[in-house]
Amino acid sequence: MEEDLRVFGFILILSAAAYCQNLQVHYDFGEDRNYLTTTFEMFKADDYGATFWFIDMDYNKGKDKSMSLAYLELARYFSSSLFKPFSVTVQYNDGISDFGSLGQVWLTGFSLPLLIGSAYIAPELLYRHQRAAAGMDLQFTLVWIFSRQKIEFAGYCDIWTQDKTKDRKELAVQTEPQIWYNFNDHFAAGSEVEISKNFLPGNGWDFMPTVAVRYIF
Repeated sequence: MEEDLRVFGFILILSAAAYCQNLQVHYDFGEDRNYLTTTFEMFKADDYGATFWFIDMDYNKGKDKSMSLAYLELARYFSSSLFKPFSVTVQYNDGISDFGSLGQVWLTGFSLPLLIGSAYIAPELLYRHQRAAAGMDLQFTLVWIFSRQKIEFAGYCDIWTQDKTKDRKELAVQTEPQIWYNFNDHFAAGSEVEISKNFLPGNGWDFMPTVAVRYIF
């Protein structure tokens, strides 16, 4: 337990998501986008593991650019000497847009937090259940954080299976590498590139770069 909490403490030092909470404002200049996205994140470690969640909101509706999309991911990690060095995780994803629901997803599985030099990485192997899905799906997630002086590299990559048709599965990918320059303990500026394939079934490859600022509370 103590070793696991030291790992989570290391995340608290390195990760924007881990500084209790932070607000990011992104200007999305991908093809046919040109609008703002806000991301609010929270990370909290405790005696039993850690909780992480974020919510993305796009502002691209109408002439006044009102909110057009909201997307939530919530993850709970449980640490114990019974299954160390792994953590057990339960996660929930959901969202809604102008086109309707983005799909309600439950995930559960194992995470393996690792320190390699000054880098933190956490591979996860998850069972994935999307509402109304036909059959079993799996997801592999990799989270990484690396900080050098004032420069921070962070991000994640999700690879999972989902229904393509009633009888066929397809592979979906979503990754969001980030780079930040930390001016001080609270304010940073940087960039993110969201790269995805079939995030919505049959959607193909999308590349969506942003420039951003971040405030850590």
